[in-house]
Amino acid sequence: MTAAGKRLSKDDIHKLIELTERYAKSGVNVAWVDGLFAALVAAPTLIPPSAYLQEIRNDTPFVDEHDAITFMSLIQAHWNDVVSRFAQAYFRPLLVDHDSGGETWARGYLHGVKMTPFDWEALFKTEDGQQWLLPILTLAHLNDPDPELRPFDEPDLDRDERTGLHDGMAMAATMIFSHFGPLRVPGGTGPHRVKKTGRNEPCPCGSGKKYKRCCMAKLH
Repeated sequence: MTAAGKRLSKDDIHKLIELTERYAKSGVNVAWVDGLFAALVAAPTLIPPSAYLQEIRNDTPFVDEHDAITFMSLIQAHWNDVVSRFAQAYFRPLLVDHDSGGETWARGYLHGVKMTPFDWEALFKTEDGQQWLLPILTLAHLNDPDPELRPFDEPDLDRDERTGLHDGMAMAATMIFSHFGPLRVPGGTGPHRVKKTGRNEPCPCGSGKKYKRCCMAKLH
């Protein structure tokens, strides 16, 4: 298992892909979660795990305790992995799939923006902010159900065009993270340590119920 603050291994990513297919909401996969976390890590307001788990987790009961612990640990490890990538000179999104991963990542990122709207309001009004967000908005709406929101009449991009948007998206995430740096609480983007949840504590899935009457009850 990946330790807190370290990068996800290939085995971790494959396991996380498997578990999100089973326990995440429709449309949510590893690339979407990566985009979500990239926006939340960058923003000044610190979102607790209970809040973002509500956006990720579906209502499917965990098969067993091992699945529950593995899923929760890997989600937290994924957060820490995003933090570690922002510590590098240039942030690289985890896309998984080249053709559709960028679109999914961008939708996850914009979902994260919506979770802390007041943090982003001023940025949307600046010329730099609009320029940074353009590749993310372009990919997020590339195949939008509403034709009016699609940036191109034909959404089929060749590999070079898609790679260019991916590079622009990575640069945007890097620049936005740097932009928000002075506004973030010191240590606010540090790893969330995973501790054992007590029986009478709020369930970490974000349901608002006590652990013993929520996921713990489903496991036993």
